[in-house]
Amino acid sequence: MQPEIGIHGFGAYIPRLRVERAAIASAHAWLNPGLKSLARSSRSTCGSDEDALTMAAAAARECLAGVKRQDIGRLLLGATTTPFANRSNAGIVAAAAGCRGAPCGTGTRCRSHGWRRKPERRLQPPVQGRRS
Repeated sequence: MQPEIGIHGFGAYIPRLRVERAAIASAHAWLNPGLKSLARSSRSTCGSDEDALTMAAAAARECLAGVKRQDIGRLLLGATTTPFANRSNAGIVAAAAGCRGAPCGTGTRCRSHGWRRKPERRLQPPVQGRRS
């Protein structure tokens, strides 16, 4: 029997700290006074003790509520800013969520599954034509 492959769930975490958009617009009024017209409602922002990993761990716990952790085959983490460059950030999230054997990092090599991303091709500068 083939294992089920695909996304079976996702979780979300929205920080509780709020900043009023009017405060943001008034801080930037010197640059663009027209921003005041966009200053409606509020925006969530992370607190001083929250980073991409703490928010990812909270989202993973919410996603995996009621799921046996040993059934998780792989945990993928996608983020634009992670706090560690040399550690497996996905491994930290997996440990915080209780999925001990499932981490799969976002680097060039996934140590637990042997996957290797193709190296990026560098663009060559355009060849300058001869002038006649």
